[in-house]
Amino acid sequence: MTAWGLTPARGHRCYCGTCGATIVFREERRLRSDVDGEQDRVLLAVQAHLEASARCRGGGTFEGRTVVACRCKAPLRLPREEGLVCARCEGLVAPDVAAATVTGRRQGRRPKGGGQ
Repeated sequence: MTAWGLTPARGHRCYCGTCGATIVFREERRLRSDVDGEQDRVLLAVQAHLEASARCRGGGTFEGRTVVACRCKAPLRLPREEGLVCARCEGLVAPDVAAATVTGRRQGRRPKGGGQ
């Protein structure tokens, strides 16, 4: 694998236990300074879903399998069998997964050999 974008985010999608809707993407590993913010973001997303859907209020949530998600600001979208994948970082591209963030040392790196 040749990854030359940001390091992809590894985490889980959180689903509604009643309707099965994807509620939020929860990243597994965060910087200590970001842990509380991540927990608050997940909690607010779950609360918003439960408040918006009267049928789901009594249900819970569950997490799906591990997802490697793209967080490049401008992903190079590549259709594959498992969905839309970023050709830069090999992460899954979807609106409910990791937002673009500035982390790691690899940001802005280009592959050797003059690729775009």
